[in-house]
Amino acid sequence: MGARVKEKPAIYVVGEGSYWLAHVPVLRGCIASGTTKDEAIANARRAFRAYLALLEARGVSIEHWKDLDADTFQVRDMPNDRIVPEDVGPMEEHELRDFLHQFEASRSALVSLVREISPE
Repeated sequence: MGARVKEKPAIYVVGEGSYWLAHVPVLRGCIASGTTKDEAIANARRAFRAYLALLEARGVSIEHWKDLDADTFQVRDMPNDRIVPEDVGPMEEHELRDFLHQFEASRSALVSLVREISPE
């Protein structure tokens, strides 16, 4: 698969009033919210670090993200069509493998939570 041009990772924000979302596409599924734009961005930076810790705890390799510092991610407005450049184009082999590992880790975490729910 063809390699994409690698830019500094970004956090994309969208919202208004007291509801903001911050999307970190370098780590698929990493999204945070906040009551202000700045709070959503700060929460996204924390979520990135927490998501990596969760993946690592679940046995998913974080090799491709370990050298990324969420505090240095650029902040950009979410495009009007809500399609960020990082989500366009074919996935590289490691991205597909990492996505499948993330999916399995999410599935495992969900199954663990469901097992704790009482029948009542």
